[in-house]
Amino acid sequence: MVRTTSFALTALLVVAACESEDEKQAELIKGAWDCSMRDTIDGAAVEMYAADTYRSNKTSTTAGNMTMSMDGVEIYMEFVADGTWDIESGSLFLSVDNFALTGARAAGMTVDPATLRAMESELAPLLDVESSARITRLTEDRLEYSSPNSGDVSCRRF
Repeated sequence: MVRTTSFALTALLVVAACESEDEKQAELIKGAWDCSMRDTIDGAAVEMYAADTYRSNKTSTTAGNMTMSMDGVEIYMEFVADGTWDIESGSLFLSVDNFALTGARAAGMTVDPATLRAMESELAPLLDVESSARITRLTEDRLEYSSPNSGDVSCRRF
């Protein structure tokens, strides 16, 4: 009986410590961040810059731009998005609820509105998933996280 009680208390303390760390990270992440990412995804060089805001009610907004280069062709896109966020066991979970392309250029030419909407439609299924990223650093002024889908993201507080 004593062993079972001891094990149960230890398990509760471990869970409480994890929740406490998640709560600390959730408090630290709230606010506005200037983020950047560079990676190679499916053979394309990708650079992204975004202003991300994480609110107390677990909603988030993003406004940014992304450049993809492959086989000498460069595509530049400007976007806005909103969604939700949460932190569990040291991982940042993000879900995109709304996404819109606000501008784009391909091979140096401005993309017309109809093509922009078609590009949004192609991207929507890719964004309609909850993604998670392991937080590798979170301080008052720095946020860094990594995932197989988004690569390494580095942010500084505005």
